[in-house]
Amino acid sequence: ILIVGMYYFMHMIFKVPMPQGIFNFIVLTAVFVGSASFLGVFISILIPDALKATQILMVIASPAFIISGFTWPLNAMPAFVQFIANIIPLTPFLQAFKILLIQKGSVELTFPYLRHLGILLVIYAFIGWIALKIKLWLIFRYVKPENPKEEDPFDEIG
Repeated sequence: ILIVGMYYFMHMIFKVPMPQGIFNFIVLTAVFVGSASFLGVFISILIPDALKATQILMVIASPAFIISGFTWPLNAMPAFVQFIANIIPLTPFLQAFKILLIQKGSVELTFPYLRHLGILLVIYAFIGWIALKIKLWLIFRYVKPENPKEEDPFDEIG
């Protein structure tokens, strides 16, 4: 609801065109936000310092718009740059966004990009979960469980 409200607000004030297939646009945006969030969670788990994690994510986000294919054709870039662009969630989102908003294309044309975003969401969620499990294991591997058979020193008080 917030996404649609924001776009209607921008449409009224700045005359931003409305996307074709508003439901698909909402789903596309939700999957993009989820995959970008899981990427951020994964980086934050790997880098415990919040400032350093933010700096790394900004290094990813800064060139992402340029290499996403929105400002320059993705197929005109070297294969290595295309690979990097395809693992950043912004690339499939902007490709589908361009189809829906600028080219006024059909919703069916965005399905490959939505599938790409869904795959990124699952991958980033999975590796984030694995990284969290490993980090928790490393933190708690030397913690010994309490012995429940030991007497509680506070039992004598009551």
